[in-house]
Amino acid sequence: MPPDELRPPVGVAKEGEEEETDKPKETSAPEVKKITVPWTDVEIPVPKEEIVVTAATTAAVSVVATLTATSMFNYLVKIFKPVFMQAVKRIQKKFGNNGATDKTEERPSEAEGRDG
Repeated sequence: MPPDELRPPVGVAKEGEEEETDKPKETSAPEVKKITVPWTDVEIPVPKEEIVVTAATTAAVSVVATLTATSMFNYLVKIFKPVFMQAVKRIQKKFGNNGATDKTEERPSEAEGRDG
């Protein structure tokens, strides 16, 4: 037989008692304001001005940085592409690999495949 001093855990109703049905409290952060939409009963949570300004500034800075980096990369590719091509040609010439002969060897086989 259990002792009479037993109690149910916190949050559990005793036998015979009804459980209290509290409406859960709406907790909102102090940095969130609520704006009521006119002619309705709808409330919309809106963050403080400081938070909105910080988010907008961060977004603008990231867009500007991305566009600038893309532009600089394209400009550098345009400048350095001829330099790299010239270096590749010199290296191929030094080692005796001529890129033009490789292309001419491939073309007749392609032509034979189309004609034959």
